[in-house]
Amino acid sequence: MIEKYEKNHTSENALWAHVDKVLKGGGLYYVEKDQNSFKLVYWYKHKWGDNKYKVLKGFGNRPFDLTFGTHTRNYNGYSVPVKKGDILIHDSDAPIGHVWFYYPKYLIAKKKWSYDDSRGYIDSGSVTNLIKSGHIQKVEE
Repeated sequence: MIEKYEKNHTSENALWAHVDKVLKGGGLYYVEKDQNSFKLVYWYKHKWGDNKYKVLKGFGNRPFDLTFGTHTRNYNGYSVPVKKGDILIHDSDAPIGHVWFYYPKYLIAKKKWSYDDSRGYIDSGSVTNLIKSGHIQKVEE
């Protein structure tokens, strides 16, 4: 069972400072807003905690890019380079060749309401292909 924590904030500045601290510590989160405050719910071992991977390299002279904002590159998606050593959390492999990851570090200083905004994909077939080709490595906790 994942232990979740809750913290109420009355200031958006305090909320986003706390969110960045959670992300830097390897946690994930979501925010619930009501009329006078923000409830931050966060945890440090994600439900896919055994699916954490470290990026080892890009693709030839191209970086390891995740595509955000769409299911296909044709509909206003945008790519974000993932740095060597950054941690990704594997979400799923799609039949069309997309490998979906959460990239929590991407959300630092972005002021997004949920970790879902860190979900992107790479066209690579499967997480197994990425491991075999030396692009990522499983992180043991």
